[in-house]
Amino acid sequence: MKSLNAKINWRVIFPYLLIVGLSMLIMIPQWIANSAYVGIDSLFHMNRFYDAMMQIKTGSYSYFQSFFGFGQSGRVVNAVYGPLFAYLNGLLLLITKNWVRYQIVSSVILLIVSGALMYHLSIKNNVRKSWSVLISICYMFSTPILYWINGQQFTAWGAAFVPLVMLCGTEMMRNHQIKWIKLSLSMTLVLEVHNATSAICAMALIPFFVTGWLTTNHRKQMSIDLLKAIGLTLLLSFNMWGAMLELFSSNHLLPVFPDTHLAQDTLHFLSGTTRLGNSTLIIFIMALVYLIVKWRQMELATRVIILNGLFFLWIPTSFFPWALLSKLVPAVDSVIQNPIRFLVIPYVLLYLAVGIMLSDQSIKWPRILVTTLIGLIMLLAIGKCLVHLRYKNTVFNSEQVLISKRNTHVTTNDPNKLRAALRSDNPQTILRLATKSTPDYMPVKRKISVFDYGAFHPYLKYRKAVIMPNLKAKWRRVKNGVMTVEWVNHSNQNRAHKLPVAKYTHSIVTLNGKQLNRVKITSIGTMIINGKPGVNRLTIRYQSAGWFRVLIWVSIISWLVLIGDGIRRLVKKLN
Repeated sequence: MKSLNAKINWRVIFPYLLIVGLSMLIMIPQWIANSAYVGIDSLFHMNRFYDAMMQIKTGSYSYFQSFFGFGQSGRVVNAVYGPLFAYLNGLLLLITKNWVRYQIVSSVILLIVSGALMYHLSIKNNVRKSWSVLISICYMFSTPILYWINGQQFTAWGAAFVPLVMLCGTEMMRNHQIKWIKLSLSMTLVLEVHNATSAICAMALIPFFVTGWLTTNHRKQMSIDLLKAIGLTLLLSFNMWGAMLELFSSNHLLPVFPDTHLAQDTLHFLSGTTRLGNSTLIIFIMALVYLIVKWRQMELATRVIILNGLFFLWIPTSFFPWALLSKLVPAVDSVIQNPIRFLVIPYVLLYLAVGIMLSDQSIKWPRILVTTLIGLIMLLAIGKCLVHLRYKNTVFNSEQVLISKRNTHVTTNDPNKLRAALRSDNPQTILRLATKSTPDYMPVKRKISVFDYGAFHPYLKYRKAVIMPNLKAKWRRVKNGVMTVEWVNHSNQNRAHKLPVAKYTHSIVTLNGKQLNRVKITSIGTMIINGKPGVNRLTIRYQSAGWFRVLIWVSIISWLVLIGDGIRRLVKKLN
């Protein structure tokens, strides 16, 4: 036992143990209440993860179309929205069995990842351990991370991994070299979690690369390593890029809901619907004051960190020309959706800057006052999280149960049924009682632009074509990536039936044993099938293009080679 303790450096692992313990402790109120929160994005992601869970459970995999989730409508979601991470969440749901346990465990994991990575980023940027712990805890309970705990918004998962990417950025700037495998793995990880966050991270890396490149004599090597990182990232993430190319090149996919009022939905500092909290504003002001006061004595890397953070703080504000940008590039409305997404960068970089400031021994400010202030901000962040948890518990135990019912069709007025469904070890129960009419990526007949989206009424069309027909029982079975739908035509003659199942260009459809070469679809992309009198049986599966299957194998082989090389290096290091 003594030899074991001698080998363990408790000073190194204690901060991580503290982060783990605090992450578990903070979720106790939800565990005691045995409650689950259904926020604005919850049902959408619950369907994604349920579909992934059932694929793992049954061994019937369909990478593109959802044959278990989303009312077995066969719509595409996971393939273009963090597919590998969806399967990891599906596995977690399979292990935890119900939504209450899933939410608690996933929230604990999120807090641990965000706190540990922020601590690691701080330590690697020469922040003292004590300050690194304070800063990492503040980040754990910051607004971007709490998006998941408070409403299952997936931006939080992207934010949790941002410190890892920013570490690659600060290292390439400080060390004048790019650890291209590490950078590639970091970007691939964020890509597989949240697309929008990965694009924002790539933008945030530019100032770090430019600074490192301009201040080194090894510019050629840095450029080569950057190209290596980009190339490896493409290889590892071919499952995503390939899927997008496969789908968007052969279908008119309905875009996500566009925010045509980006200029009005910007960040406000002191007042407004979307504003920074007072504690966050204080931290950001600290970073700005440090930049101004210590500019001459400050190292270049710290200047770039703060300026980069302030730049990305400017982007989501009303001072940024959002109206002009939306006019010049209309697609930006549906790609960005909300300018607040850019805040993931300043939360990481400006928190890091404050940690660097507190570790700066040349500062003669009253350290007790600054320490007390940061400590109070940390306690305030934790307290804010607890207040939100208490509010969610209150809503869960009220007549409302679901925190958000926007665009949601609920088939019961009994709150006890909803609560029981969320606690049930059959995760599908709640998905049958509450369905949200989010129509993203449905295979519409024509291209729907940002300007056409409102007039098209996609939410209403999806409700009529998918949600309402799904309430009528139809026998369905999924096996080996093929879904079979069976229904009865009670008429004495052939009759057109609108099935609540999406048909994509590469979907292979058979009716009563005969493959259909042409299938009529509704404006939202669901099938209209001419059924014979009596029992009709339709099967549908997705057959991707041959080049996509090649890309998948290239990606798999790249991962295997990378893992093998990692094992080889580990064995060599141990020996």
